[in-house]
Amino acid sequence: MINILKNRKMLNITFLLLLSIFLFSYVSAASGYAVETSLSQYSYISLAFLAIYITYLQLIKHKSNISNLKVKVNAHLVFLFFTVFTLMFISIIFYPDGFRFLFVLIIWNFLFFYVFFLLYIQMESSIQNYLMFVSTIIFVLGIISLIMAFFLKISGNINFGPIMLYQAPEFPRLYGWYGNPNRFGSVMAVSLLSGLYVRKRVKNKKIFNVIILGLTIGLLLSGSKGAILSLTIALILNTRIPLVKEQRILKKNFGSFLKLALTFPIVGLIVIRLLPENFSEQIIRLGNFDNSRFDIWGNLYDIIYNNNLFQTLFGNGYGFFQSYVGLSPHNSFIRWVSDFGLIFLVMMIIIFIVCLTSILFKDELEFTLLRRIYIYIIVHQMFTQSIFQVRLEGMLFIAILIPLLFGEKSIESLKKGLII
Repeated sequence: MINILKNRKMLNITFLLLLSIFLFSYVSAASGYAVETSLSQYSYISLAFLAIYITYLQLIKHKSNISNLKVKVNAHLVFLFFTVFTLMFISIIFYPDGFRFLFVLIIWNFLFFYVFFLLYIQMESSIQNYLMFVSTIIFVLGIISLIMAFFLKISGNINFGPIMLYQAPEFPRLYGWYGNPNRFGSVMAVSLLSGLYVRKRVKNKKIFNVIILGLTIGLLLSGSKGAILSLTIALILNTRIPLVKEQRILKKNFGSFLKLALTFPIVGLIVIRLLPENFSEQIIRLGNFDNSRFDIWGNLYDIIYNNNLFQTLFGNGYGFFQSYVGLSPHNSFIRWVSDFGLIFLVMMIIIFIVCLTSILFKDELEFTLLRRIYIYIIVHQMFTQSIFQVRLEGMLFIAILIPLLFGEKSIESLKKGLII
């Protein structure tokens, strides 16, 4: 049993990880790749220092036995990811201007992959301890983000030396230091999923119920329809999946399914009643379902029409869609086809299928968390592009891949995970 508040090494890792997440989420509000700014450089320095620190802990722990360290590897998934990153580089042939951004992207992903891999080894490949640590980090980040967002909404701005946090007072939606309400909404969604998992592992659940309610309100006040819809689908599908395997579980799961199905409508109605009458138009923007996104996505047809066969299969290079259209596609699948080609899209779909099928019908709580987050991230790619990007979702996608890439211990043989 590990307690991060009493374990100095884990406390150091937690601080460095939260610092890295804050810095890259703050400086990446626009593009995420401005490596020439000092704060962006600090984010990479803190992440690199974290990697060095965990490496040092591993060397001290194993000493002369480091060569005997054995890790179970899912060779098929490793091969698929190696192929995906290779395809990214092939696309640069037609769009060399994207090399710098792609290079930064891959270095960022590699550093986080290395950090979470070492964390998994540090916890002796215990999926329970590992996921409890990752969930606690995301849950704490969500609480800090929510408090800061409300504080900025009231005060307008906060300065910490070179760091200036600002919320436009006339803008009704919450966005905190993320600079974008949709990104803030996604942080609230994944924090809520992490909180539901952490809540199951602690004795005092009342305070967690209050915090989870606060995160739900924060998600609604972000006005991110994509995050709200993706989270709702993830919760409902995850509850329904076991029923496909075994119908006799229906009675056992009906209560939890009913609670999940009613939570968001009830909380939404309460918030709408407490806030001004124009809440739905200013924040959730229920009347703003126009065709603007579809008009943007329609440019993919023009790109494919003007491509040669090689460009259609292997893409036009990272950033091509935004350069061609002048707007972000706000859709990973559209970007993948345009920038990296149809083969890349097929490979990503195969990865999604392989990952989901490996955890689809497992009943343990850890796999429930993995299913919820995977479903959320995959569905949310219809409204954003965050996988392999300098964003919290991109980091979380890497973090939850680790147990699938490198195996796990038997759940029954594990002790309880981290406690707060």
